[in-house]
Amino acid sequence: MDKKNPLEQNKTSKKPVNFLKYTSMATQMGVTIGLFIFVGLKLDAWLETKVLFILIGSLLGVGLSLYHFIRQAISDNES
Repeated sequence: MDKKNPLEQNKTSKKPVNFLKYTSMATQMGVTIGLFIFVGLKLDAWLETKVLFILIGSLLGVGLSLYHFIRQAISDNES
């Protein structure tokens, strides 16, 4: 039987590594957006506004998440 070292297999096949990398990036995006929405919800409750800070928080969360995702994807593509 031809058994390869797991580290050598990892060099030849990067599919599992890429899957984990992009899964963690998607999780990070979801957590960031959720955190900004939560902060917006608390600000709306504290300042007694309807949905102003929820909208601002969600837009900021999506914008920052996309910026970080694109920046990380470009840096991974260069290496």
